[in-house]
Formats: sequence, structure tokens, C-alpha cells
Amino acid sequence: MKCPDCGFENIPGADVCESCGQSLVRAQVSEGKVSNSICEHSVEVLHPRLPVSVAPTDSVRHAIRRMAEHNVGAVLVLEEQKPVGIFTERDVLVKIGDDLEGPVSRYMTPNPQTLSQNDSVAYALHEMDVGGYRHLPIVDESGNATGMVSVRDVLHYLCHLLNETKAHGA
Repeated sequence: MKCPDCGFENIPGADVCESCGQSLVRAQVSEGKVSNSICEHSVEVLHPRLPVSVAPTDSVRHAIRRMAEHNVGAVLVLEEQKPVGIFTERDVLVKIGDDLEGPVSRYMTPNPQTLSQNDSVAYALHEMDVGGYRHLPIVDESGNATGMVSVRDVLHYLCHLLNETKAHGA
């Protein structure tokens, strides 16, 4: 990605220009109502759900049951309200086999990337893209889990913005 400020050619996915230190996240988005909205609004506009959680020692079967009961694609693995892992539908499909009674900690992705309530929608999108994530936990200043953002939440928000823009002729 070429830095719009100094012209330095950075590696794809870089957040900051290696030459001048300017943020590249905003540079990757063209100007307009939708791009301004995703850059200026925090992830709170996505109306994140409260996280559905399990303990590291809970069985895979229990984690799958929790996902099905709450119609979500991921559960947070928490210890004392802090995320120590995330367990997703993809983990079920790729990693599990027939070990439904094993602990979810065996198959979770440890130390998940997190967001704060103040992070922008653009930052969340960038993290999802670079990391290949479909779900990102939101944590407070103490590191306690307060919510979960999914790709579906972002798509819903973008569709709303695009419809609003179209309706107002912007």
C-alpha cells in the first residue's frame, strides 16, 4: 500500500507507514458519507451483542450447544471475565473430529484479537480483513469482555448506511 502522505510503498495490510509513521487505515478508504461514517463512528454503532461465553474446561459439546441456543457463530472462552480464547463454527468444522467431550481450550484460538468500545468501525473492518476474523470481542479498560462484533453486524450497518445514502441522494 502506497502512503498518500510520503509515497512510500508499504507491505500490504500495514496499519502505519514505515517511512513517515502516518496511519494507513484511513488512507485505504475513499472519501464519502459511507467511508466517513465507518472512520468516525465507534463499534458501538454496530450494536454488539453481549458475548456468549464458556469456560476453558467446558466441553466442546457444551460450547456447540451454547452457540446453537444463542444463534451465534462463536463463543468467547473466558476466565474471570477476560477473553482467553474464542471458539467458532470453523473450529468445529476443521479441528474437532469426534472429540465432543474434550475441553474447548484444546480447540479454541487462544488470546483473540480484541477491540475497545472506542475503536472505529474502519479499524474493526481492518482487523477482520488482515486477521481473517469473522468475530472480534470487545473489552473494557480492564480487559473484561463486554460484547462481540461479527461480520454480519458490519454488513448490516453498511447496508443501512448505503440505503440511507441512496435515499438522500448523497
